[in-house]
Amino acid sequence: MIHALGAGGPFASRAFLPAFVVAMLLRFGVGWVGGEGTQLELAAAVAAQSASWFTHDVTLWVLGVLSFLELAATKSQELRELLGQLDPLVKPVMAGLTTLGFVSTTDVEIVEASSTLAAGVGSGGFALLAAGGTFAATWVRRELLDFVEEIDADDTLGIAKAISWFEEFWVIGLVFLTVVLPFAFMAIVAVGMALMAWINRELERRAELNKVACEHCEHPVFASAPHCPACGLARTQVCDVGPFGQPNLNSVVSDVENQPLRLLSKRRCSMCASALTERTPYQTCKSCDRPAFANDAEIQRYVTWVGAREKQVLVVCLVLPLVPLLGVVASIVYYRVTLVSPYRRYVPARRALVARWSARFVTTALFAAQCLPGAMSVAALINHRVFRRAFLGYAANAGSAQPNAESSATGPAVVRWSPSVIDTLRRQRRVLVATMLMAAVALPILAATLLRASGADALALPRCPTPAEQLVGTWRARPYLVETYEWGGAYTLQVLVPEMLGGLMPETELMTLEGTYAVYEGDVVITTIAGISRAYAFGVRHGTQLEMTGETAVTTTYERVGEPPPGVAMCPRTPPAGLGVPVVGDAAAPATEPNVPPHTRPPGPAMATTQPGTEPGTGAAGTPDPTSTTQPTVPAEPLGWLPLLRPWSRLHLLTSECDEGAYDHLQTHAVPTLTWTPPQGPSVVMRMDRVERASGSMLILLAQLGDDPPLELLRYGPVTHSGCQDDQSTVGYVGIREDGTLLVSMERLPQRRGASEPARAGHTLRAIVRWNAATGRAETVDSWEGRVVEVPAHLRVRSR
Repeated sequence: MIHALGAGGPFASRAFLPAFVVAMLLRFGVGWVGGEGTQLELAAAVAAQSASWFTHDVTLWVLGVLSFLELAATKSQELRELLGQLDPLVKPVMAGLTTLGFVSTTDVEIVEASSTLAAGVGSGGFALLAAGGTFAATWVRRELLDFVEEIDADDTLGIAKAISWFEEFWVIGLVFLTVVLPFAFMAIVAVGMALMAWINRELERRAELNKVACEHCEHPVFASAPHCPACGLARTQVCDVGPFGQPNLNSVVSDVENQPLRLLSKRRCSMCASALTERTPYQTCKSCDRPAFANDAEIQRYVTWVGAREKQVLVVCLVLPLVPLLGVVASIVYYRVTLVSPYRRYVPARRALVARWSARFVTTALFAAQCLPGAMSVAALINHRVFRRAFLGYAANAGSAQPNAESSATGPAVVRWSPSVIDTLRRQRRVLVATMLMAAVALPILAATLLRASGADALALPRCPTPAEQLVGTWRARPYLVETYEWGGAYTLQVLVPEMLGGLMPETELMTLEGTYAVYEGDVVITTIAGISRAYAFGVRHGTQLEMTGETAVTTTYERVGEPPPGVAMCPRTPPAGLGVPVVGDAAAPATEPNVPPHTRPPGPAMATTQPGTEPGTGAAGTPDPTSTTQPTVPAEPLGWLPLLRPWSRLHLLTSECDEGAYDHLQTHAVPTLTWTPPQGPSVVMRMDRVERASGSMLILLAQLGDDPPLELLRYGPVTHSGCQDDQSTVGYVGIREDGTLLVSMERLPQRRGASEPARAGHTLRAIVRWNAATGRAETVDSWEGRVVEVPAHLRVRSR
C-alpha cells in the first residue's frame, strides 16, 4: 500500500531506474538491507523460488539496459526533450507494472477482504493507484521543468543537467526508503510533491509581476513587449530583455527597432514577449497569434543580427582562457548563450543533436588544446557556423512545407469547425491531453483487474501465504498428529494421539483435543486449548517441515503429511531462534512436553489396554448382533475421500463408570449442536442424543430445520457393555467436507481397565449425509458399520 501511494515520487523522475532498483531489491535485497521480518522478505521469497516475471533474469537485464540508456539520455538536452514527450505515458505504466511486482500479501488480503471494495481489486487496484499518482506527479514535475527550459532552453547553464543528476540520487534513495523506512518515504514524497506544487504557483505569481498595464487599454502585458496583444498598439515604455528572457524592469530599451530580435533570441514573441513553446521558426504565438518569423526576410534579418555578435564573441573567447580552467568554462558558456542558443532554440531536438555532435568532435580537441591561443575562439566560430547552418537548413525545409500545408488547408473541408469550438479546445488542450493519456494508462490496468476479478487465474501473480496460512495442514511428530484448519477467517487446530493404544486406533478421536491458534509478529504462534494458552516460536522450511520452540527452548520438528498448500513451498521461513513473547491466556499452563497442548501427554499404564472380550456390536461368537437396527445402505453415487473444511465437532460424549474415569477429561470438549449450511440448502442444526429403546440404549443423529420437528437420520446401538452393568462409553462426531456433505461417526469406546491385555480398536458407524434439494430434506447416502481400524477409505477423516 505504501509503495503504491508513494510511487509518484521516484517514478515521476525516472521511468526505468526505480523499476530496476525495486526488481534488484526483490531478487537480492534481503541480504543488502536486512529485510528479514519485512514485507520485502515475503516478496523476495516469491521472486527467488518462482522466477516471477518481474525478477526474472531477462527482466533484470532489460530494465538494467533501459535504466542505463535513460540515465545517459537525461544528460542531453535534446534527448531529454524527446523523453519528455513520452513521460506522461511511460512513467505511469512502469509505476503500475512495478507495483504489481512489489505488492505485498497483506495489502491484497486487506483489499479483497474489505466489504467496501470489489472482489479482485487486489494488486490491480494498487497498480492503478500508483499509475494515477505517478501521472499527477509527472505533470507537476513537467510544469517545473518547463520554467527551467523557459529560462535556459538549451541548457547552456547546465541547470537541467544538475537537476538530472539530483533526480538519480533522489530515485535510488526513495526506493531504499520504501523498504527500510516506509513511513519516512511517504513523508518525503508528500513534502516533495507539495514543495514542487508550491514552487510552480510561486513561479506563476512572479511571472505575473513582470507584467504592467498597457498605456492605451490597461491590459496586462509583459514590460519588455513592444506591442500590446489586446489593442495591438505600440508601447512607449519598453523594458530591456533579461538574461533568462524575463523583463529587466530597471532598464528601458533605447533602440526599440532591435527589441523584437532580442525577444526572438530568447524564444519569445517579437510582439507581446510571451514564451514560444515549439522548436521551429514557423510557429504562432498563443497570446497574440503573430508568427515568430513571418517570412524569409525576417529570418535573414535575424541571422544577420546574431552574426553581428561574432567578432565580439571571438575577442572575449580569446581573452577569457587566460584564466586557467575557469576561463575556458566561461568562454564556452558565453559563446553558447550569445551565438549558439539563438539558433538551437528553433531547431528540433533531432537536428540539434546531430549538430551538437558534429561540433563536439572539434570542440573536444580544442578544449584539450586550451593552452594554445585562440582555441576557444575557433571553437566558438565552429559552433556558430554549425548551428547557423542547421537553423537555415531547417527553416528552408519548413518554409517550403508551409505553402503545401496552406494549399491543402484551402481545399474542401470535410468538417467545418466553429471558431468558438477551436478556441475552447485550444484553452482546454492540457486537460484534454491529460485525460487521454490517463485513459491510456488506466484502461489496460482496469481491464487486467476486471479479468482477474472474473476468475482469470492466469493474471494472478504469485504471492507468499501469510504465516498463519503456512501452518494450515496436517503435521506429524510421533506420537502426535497436529491438524490445523482455516475456517471463516479463524484458525483452529486439533491434536491427536492415534498411536497411543498400540497403533490399533488410527481413526478414533478419543484422544482428540480442539482449540484455536493465532500468529503474531516475530513468527510466534499462540495456541489455546481448554482455556490455556501457550506461545511457540515457529518456522516452516519449504512448506514441508514445521519447527516449533516452546518456553523450554526445546525444538520439535513436524513433518507435513500430504502436499503443502499452493505457494507455501515457494516461501521458506527462517527457523525460530527462540521464543520472544510472553505466554498469554486464561490461566498458567503446567509444564509439559514442548509443543504438546494440555491433556495430550502419553497415557499411563492403566490407560493403555482394552478389556478382552467381544467387540461392540457383535455376539459372543463374533456374529452380527441381531438387535442392531442400523443396516448399511447402498450409496446413490460413487463417493470418494474429501478432506474436512475444519476440525469435526464432537456432538456427543458419554462415559461409563466401568471405564474408571478414563475419558472424563474429554467432557469439556463436546459441543451441543452443529449448524450445517449445505450447498443450495438452508441452515440445518445437527445434534446427537442418547435414547432408550426396547433393545437398549441407542445413539441417534437428528437434523432440525427451523421450527420443524427433528428428523432422525441415523441410529446406532445398542451401546451396552457385555461385562458391566453400566452402558458403554460413546462418542459422536460430525464434520463438514469440502463438497458440503457431512461425515458422521458414532463410536463405542473400548473398555479400559488394565494393561494386561492387548488394546483393541473401538467400534463405529460411519455415514455421509447430504441435502436433497428435491425433497427438501437431509438424507444418508452411504453408511458403514464395523471396527474403527477397518473403516473404508472414503469414510475416513484423513486420507492416510
